[in-house]
Formats: sequence, C-alpha cells, structure tokens
Amino acid sequence: MKKRISLAVIFIVASTACVLGAANMTDSLRYVKKAQDGKDSEILRIVLDSDIYGSVSANFADMRLTDGKNAETPFIVKQDVSTETQITQAYHPAKIVSLTRHDDNRIDICVEIPANSRDITGLVLKTPSKNFEKQVDIYGSSNMKTWKTMAEDQSIFDYSEVIPLSNTTLKFPGSDFRYYNVSIANFAENIKSPSSELITEKRQGGDFSQIEKIAINSESLKIDEIGFLSKNEKETDVRNKTREYPVSELSSKDDSGETEKLISTNREPLTMFSLETEANNFSRAVSVDGSNDRKDWLNLASGRKITKIDISGYRETDLDIPIPESRFKYYRIRVSNGDAPPVGFSAVHASGNIYCLELINPKTSGGLSVYYGGTDIPLPSYDIKEILGKIKAPSYSEIELGAQKENPKYRPAGKNHPFLNSKTFFTAVIILMVAILGWILYKGFRKIDTMNHE
Repeated sequence: MKKRISLAVIFIVASTACVLGAANMTDSLRYVKKAQDGKDSEILRIVLDSDIYGSVSANFADMRLTDGKNAETPFIVKQDVSTETQITQAYHPAKIVSLTRHDDNRIDICVEIPANSRDITGLVLKTPSKNFEKQVDIYGSSNMKTWKTMAEDQSIFDYSEVIPLSNTTLKFPGSDFRYYNVSIANFAENIKSPSSELITEKRQGGDFSQIEKIAINSESLKIDEIGFLSKNEKETDVRNKTREYPVSELSSKDDSGETEKLISTNREPLTMFSLETEANNFSRAVSVDGSNDRKDWLNLASGRKITKIDISGYRETDLDIPIPESRFKYYRIRVSNGDAPPVGFSAVHASGNIYCLELINPKTSGGLSVYYGGTDIPLPSYDIKEILGKIKAPSYSEIELGAQKENPKYRPAGKNHPFLNSKTFFTAVIILMVAILGWILYKGFRKIDTMNHE
C-alpha cells in the first residue's frame, strides 16, 4: 500500500511540474526584447520592428508579453492607422426664456438649450433687420444663477446698404451649459427719416427764412429666432500608416529582354516597392513574386507598368509597384525590356504597414518583456480586444523596445510538444490528479475501517 501511495505521489508531483512547465508559454519562444516602463498612461503601445517580423509567424500567434513580475499580460495586435475627421456645425433652435431691457440701451435675452445637447460652439441670431452693427457679450450657466463669460465684444452686423456683407453668428469655445445670456448693447438706434419737411417763415408779406425739419425715429433690432450650433465629428477617411523598411539586393541580372532583381527582407508587412533610376523616357511592364525558400514563388503583382517621361515639357514619373500586404523572405522583381536596352535601376525601396501591440498598463516595476519566435504556438485568447474596443479614440503612450536577446529558458522544438501547452492536457492532468487522490483516500478509509472491525 505504501509503495502504491509513493508512486501516486511521485506521479502527481511530476504531472504538476509538467503542467507548470506547460503553462509557462514563454519558455517555448526563442527571443525576448525588454520594453521601457509605461509611466502613468492607461494604455500602452509597442511598435513591432524588423527583428520581430523576421521571427514571428504570419498570424503573430507566437508572441507573449510579461510584466515586471513575469506575469503574462494580455494584448492585441493592431494595425496602425490615421483617421481624418470632418467637423461640422449643426444648427438647432433654442428656447427663449426671458428678455430684460436696461436703461443704458442694452437688452439681455436668456435662451435654454435642450438637455441632451453637447459641445455647444456658438449662437445664431436670425433677424430681418438691415444696416446695423451691435456689440454682444455671451454668458453661460447651468442653473441661471452663476454665469461664466463665454464671449465678449463680438460683433453682429449687416452692411447690405453698402455691400452684401453680414454676420449674425456668435462663436465661443465648446461648452455644455444649459442656459446662455445674450447681452446686446445699443439695442435701439436713432434713425433719420428718409423724408424731410421744409418750413418757411414769412415777415411783412415775404419769405424771411426756411428751415428743413428732419424726423428722427428710434429703431430696434428685430430678432425672429435664436439658435445654437453644436459640433459634430465624422470620420471621413481611415488610412493605414506606412513606413519604409530596409531591404537587401541579393542579385541583379539582365537577360532575354528582362531585368530581374532578387530582394531579401526581414519579412516585414510590405505593400509597395519603388524603383530608382536616372534614366528617362521609358514605360515597362513589371511583375513581383514572393517566396520564403527561393524555390516556390507566388505571383503578387503583374500587368503593372512603371513609367518615367521627360520630353518636350511633358513630365511623368511612376516607379511604384503596389502589392497585397505580404511577409515573404524573398521577392523577385522582373521588368520586361522587350527589344529595348535595360533601364539600369540604381536602388529598390520597400514600404509597408505598421503593426503594434496595445495593452492596458499593468503598472508594475521592472518593465515589460516581449517574447516571440516559436513553432506550433496556439493563438492566445484574451478579452482585452473587447475592452479596448469600447473606448473611442483612446490616448496612449508609445514605448520603445530594446535589443533582441536569446531567451535563456528557451526549449527548442521537439523537447516541448505543443500538446503539453494545450488546455486539453492541463484539464486531463487535473482530472487524473483528482481521481488518483480520491482513489488513495478511498483505499485508506477502507483499510482503516477494516482495521477497526478487526
């Protein structure tokens, strides 16, 4: 009995060690890079570099991130994009709450904004009045008791008698106040009557003097409606950010009417090749193929033409060759010369998309570590994608990576079967451990019960 228990204990300890070893996925990844501390930002971003692209799989499955306490940190792999936003101003009528007239020829109009309105950026006074100029102050409040100055000495005017020019819009920084007080100075103005009366004084049967009498009328600014402007932001264009990546030209040859260039990369996510030449006045068909072993090639672009013309005042240059995003080790660029002599390309440039890791700052000392480069590594399953997806236009801090180093705990492929890192194996070991413990306890109680009977 003791021998069986000892064997069972040994098995449980060994199984536990296997489970712990299997759970430490970073031991299956060959390289590691240290990252800077994330400081106080809630969201961090780590931009992937050529070292990582050169070793990581196509779907980025063989990547893990740990914090300063060596605990696995959830992340998402995200393509870096730039967003163009169009800002428009929407007009809505406001409710006039009160009107107060002062002795200094000033008038205050209080308006109320609907409760669900946000980011108010101005007020618009609609008036049929012509030929005027008024100075206006605007104050905002949430309770009609405490007021904050929003704009001072802004002008509304109409010069239509002289020139078709007018403005009745009052702008101020965006706010969410519920009430606004519009204070208009010199509200009523004295206006000369367009007609006059000639008065003649007679003495001794003749005209003694003549006086022209001009009527002066008081005319107030007439306001039909006051509305408010609210800012609306709309994403109009989302584009992938790109950068130039280094390439190495392995060979270049011209034969059978064709120029071929063999290019080596670190498997960055390329989307464009650009050729460089001093030659002019040519238009040639070009194709691009990709391969990881220089044996099997996949066509990425064909039927594309590169052109450079400079003749009789006409200039055109297009030496770009777009391709679908690809991460091949080798690329073959072939230019069809036909019967024409080779152009003579002096350089090849490559550019492509940018990928980064986004994560919630673990805020632990010691910095972050990025592990990568393995085989048969399963994709991690985190809930961080859903969490970050709920944040609109998040702000983040970008942290840099250090030099690439060999992972000292790395176990090469063959010594670490992927099944040992699976959830299925982990669950099976736990169930087996519970079953063995239950069996040991059962046999022990049976033996105790038998001893008691004896």
